[in-house]
Amino acid sequence: MIRIKDYYELWKANRINVKPNIRVVHETLCTAVVDGDGAVGMVAATRSMEIAMGKASVAGTGWVSTRNSNHYGIAGYYAMMALRKDMIG
Repeated sequence: MIRIKDYYELWKANRINVKPNIRVVHETLCTAVVDGDGAVGMVAATRSMEIAMGKASVAGTGWVSTRNSNHYGIAGYYAMMALRKDMIG
């Protein structure tokens, strides 16, 4: 909640895209680069972690970088997403 005002100010300044087209712009079997299209970082990071876990389930490891997004909140949240799939994040 501490950053709500900041996110609002970013939205007001057109620095956050509320209808982003988050997409993979480069990938290999176990890596990807995701373009967040100016999304709120939490939206882009969640999608990136989902992609990383999908790659890890196929290739044994998944490495994803995210570009063109904003502050993504608590980094540990995304690492903990992997726990639900018995993976390390």
